[in-house]
Amino acid sequence: MSDDATVTASLHIVKLVDRARDLDPEAVEELAARVEVAVAAPDRSVAVAFGLRRRGGEQPQRTAARRGRDRAIKALAPGGDLPLEQQARLVSQKLARYRPDPRDAQSQSERRWLWEARQSGLPDPGKRQIRRILGDDDF
Repeated sequence: MSDDATVTASLHIVKLVDRARDLDPEAVEELAARVEVAVAAPDRSVAVAFGLRRRGGEQPQRTAARRGRDRAIKALAPGGDLPLEQQARLVSQKLARYRPDPRDAQSQSERRWLWEARQSGLPDPGKRQIRRILGDDDF
């Protein structure tokens, strides 16, 4: 949940409490329902229990960036009969040597994939992570 959404949800709960104090029946019912959910799971933090913050997981924007980077890394792998360890080493070397050039975004060569991997904004993965990416068949 973004900071704006957290603030919005917090304000909603504060206003809900104020309306409940004025004996607004809908506000009383909603507040009671939220408190019941919070009490039902006492191990949760207050923020999670009242829906002010997501519980764990990766932010959707980061997931999309990671998938784009991983797709580019798979495209960079030489494939063939080379073992994953060797492919991962080659991809890692390419990523380490690559220096972005805006023209690479329009390129039809492997520089395009290097550009996309770098544009994700995520750090370059290590050899072991690259090996896991190359071995993953979810793409």
